[in-house]
Amino acid sequence: MSRVKQLLLFSLCSTFALAQETGKKDYKNDLEGKVKSVRITTYVAMDKGGGNYGKGSIAKGMDNMLTHYDKKGNVTERVVYYTNGAVWYTKKYIYEGYNMSKPAEKPAAKTPEPKKENEEGITHESLKGRVTYRYDKKGQKTEESSFDAKGALLWRYVYRYDTRGNISERDSYDNQAILVSRESNRYDSNNHIIEKVITMKNQTAYKCTWKYDDKGNTIEKEEYFTELITPEKVDRLVIDEVNTKGVIRKKLKYAYDAKGNRTEVNIYDAQERATPKPAAPAPKQEEASKEPTYEEIEDPKLLFTNEYDNLGNLWKKDTYVYDKAGQIIEVKSVDNEQKPFFRYAYKYDSRGNEIERINYDKSNEVIQRTTQVFDDQGQLIERAEYDSYGELIQRNTYKYNEKGQRIEQKGHNTDNSLAFVIKYVYNNVGECVQSTTFNNKGEETSKLIQQYKVDAHKNWTNRTQYSNGKATYITERVIEYYK
Repeated sequence: MSRVKQLLLFSLCSTFALAQETGKKDYKNDLEGKVKSVRITTYVAMDKGGGNYGKGSIAKGMDNMLTHYDKKGNVTERVVYYTNGAVWYTKKYIYEGYNMSKPAEKPAAKTPEPKKENEEGITHESLKGRVTYRYDKKGQKTEESSFDAKGALLWRYVYRYDTRGNISERDSYDNQAILVSRESNRYDSNNHIIEKVITMKNQTAYKCTWKYDDKGNTIEKEEYFTELITPEKVDRLVIDEVNTKGVIRKKLKYAYDAKGNRTEVNIYDAQERATPKPAAPAPKQEEASKEPTYEEIEDPKLLFTNEYDNLGNLWKKDTYVYDKAGQIIEVKSVDNEQKPFFRYAYKYDSRGNEIERINYDKSNEVIQRTTQVFDDQGQLIERAEYDSYGELIQRNTYKYNEKGQRIEQKGHNTDNSLAFVIKYVYNNVGECVQSTTFNNKGEETSKLIQQYKVDAHKNWTNRTQYSNGKATYITERVIEYYK
């Protein structure tokens, strides 16, 4: 049996839900005590004779990383290394309420890289907060984010453009990276905006149309409101607004002098024409309510992660989207040019168990679909994987003991016949110390054993893995704790 397969079989001893949520739940500390950092390295076991084994070379493709945690138990940074000790990549974690007033530190670059125009974005700061802007290679603004004085995210806009450089769409996200609304625009041949539609909750919330004279001046503007966007709220969403409380639908007509200056605004409601009157001053925008800081939030959500290559250059960003229950429903990955890498979409049952996950490629095509079934105790009892055509790839069923430990896994073929059985044994502290694999005839095909050394917090610091009586890997964990 290959060493890679041995490690894969042993990984099944760990909690299945966490193992299957890599990238979704890998930011929580699952060790005992207040862990500050963990340096984990896996070595090939070297036979010294007489049943003694030592550390050989660092194993390829196995755990070789340094992880930092804050006092809340959340991962703040993970550094992954090559076998020669050089950095492969660094991953930084950004949370809800995180202090963004200071730019995120990039890993130190080994060689200086010339700064590319617009690559890092342009930042404007004021006493009350900070707004950051990002631009594409054409100089078009692609992202705008607002932070309060303490660096907590308030909102974020993402822009898309038509072939003439006009803003065709603007997506608005709240401070939890949840899509709030989408604004779509249409333009005439002179690039004047003629229609704006705002959708919220998958329905039209607001619509506005414009008409112009031959000089390009606005001569008519019509607005349509719904319960989602009322006239009282629209001042924050649409420019050149006037105070028209109580009007369900309104029409604005503008008058200009010979120099092109606007001199009058006439307001009409849907029922009758109002007496012409000068535009009322727009209400003063309320100061954004104070958002709790990362320290004040008991269990802050992970908003996004940035991954940097060994030269310190950003190469991938994952964004996490949540539902109202605080469950991750989507993970979107893009490269440093905002081009999609992949996307995961998740569904849950009424008890919060993940029952479906769909993997999409960079073209938003389905790669794989996974379904999971849980019992009344919330234990996973069945997992099935399907390919992009909906055909079953594999199905596994699971059994547990009275302590909730998985003691058996059965693998099934696509025709539902038995493929293999794996049985697990645990020690008195709940560590998986043995897994035995049987074929569909009940014959033993392999036996894998794990031996541990633990520290005062009962976290293992050394793990030796044996296959059929011979040591294969030795894994060390150097754990630093907060004092």
